[in-house]
Amino acid sequence: MDSDTNIQDQLKIFREGVKTFENSLEAFKNNCIEAGWSTNGFMLPKEVVIISKLETEDVVNTYFWNYFMCNNKEHYRVLNNSIICSQIDGKYIKLYKECLFAFEHEKNIICLNSLFPILEGLLRKYVNNDQFISVRNICSDLLKETPDYAFSLERKSWEINQGIINKIYKYEKLSTVEPEFINRNWLLHGRSTYNVTSLDCLKLMNLIGTLSNDFNRKTRKSIH
Repeated sequence: MDSDTNIQDQLKIFREGVKTFENSLEAFKNNCIEAGWSTNGFMLPKEVVIISKLETEDVVNTYFWNYFMCNNKEHYRVLNNSIICSQIDGKYIKLYKECLFAFEHEKNIICLNSLFPILEGLLRKYVNNDQFISVRNICSDLLKETPDYAFSLERKSWEINQGIINKIYKYEKLSTVEPEFINRNWLLHGRSTYNVTSLDCLKLMNLIGTLSNDFNRKTRKSIH
């Protein structure tokens, strides 16, 4: 009898944990998009719950900055190694290493502007298309291909990627006030005030890392 009771108690705790995780996913996604932080689809459930409860963009930014830069920069080093050792084109690896040099010497404008070709080249690798094609459309099509099942962090990860890329590539008239979030149009058309921070650079590096990891997984699946 005691054994049956113990099993029931454990099942109850498990169901409550699943419910908490399920309820956290949407808030987690919204917080990540709002602040501009992608995820690789393999975050621990407890991290998802923590991020879902963060109340402001500044607090989310602080959480992710500390995630990468604390503990002897362990996650930062893992991020960079995953990109450098990925299966993206060698020319982008070369450019990324120069971006790293710029980032670590606080040359944030050079770093951020140089990350865009890597991001766009990586997205075009997904569709194997060197012709002009909308980056936002590529991401939208990839999202449609991602299974939509319960508690899917992979699905949520791609929804976050889509949301961030929509913000980065959102058309903003150059005659208006410059957007607060990273905007490719303003940066690469020379209209930005270039108040670029290390935080901006790390967000784009993280997005590239997320996409390169996913590309590696898809490549391995196609081989097998």
